[in-house]
Amino acid sequence: MSERLPPTLVELSTRFTGLAVEHVDGEIERALRQLVEWLGTDRSTFFLIERDGQVRQTHTWVREGLPPAPASVISTIPWYTGRLAAGEVVAFSRLPDELPASAAGERAYAEAQGLKSILTVPVALGGRHVCALSTGALRDHRSWDEATIDSVRLVAQIIANAVHRKRTEEQLQTRLDE
Repeated sequence: MSERLPPTLVELSTRFTGLAVEHVDGEIERALRQLVEWLGTDRSTFFLIERDGQVRQTHTWVREGLPPAPASVISTIPWYTGRLAAGEVVAFSRLPDELPASAAGERAYAEAQGLKSILTVPVALGGRHVCALSTGALRDHRSWDEATIDSVRLVAQIIANAVHRKRTEEQLQTRLDE
């Protein structure tokens, strides 16, 4: 599984290089689809982590016929979002069984969604955790080795850089317009 990722990472990075701002969102969704296909998972989500620690879903991709990750759920899973804001990788192979007792909202979410496994990797830019990339399995349990975690981290870094560049260019354009 993970041995297929590195050559594709080069192609993915190349696609984002010099990409016009108006095409970044579409390319992120394409990258999320590819991540799901590479890993054999069922959905993938990209989150922004705001300065106040709030986590906001910005992009998602899910296999046809499966439920998308609901954007409104973030406020009901504080254990998970707290880990992301702290820069911790969240990796579970057997949900909801592996969740700690303090993750009641996450347990309810996993059961309601039928989520069997999840891997979420936060990314730091400028010394602050600013985003996270998640992929989850709804059909089968999955395990996450270090090579896979590292590959997902690289994909997340590529997307984070594109989002940062997009925000910077939009802010610059707003200032120029003023």
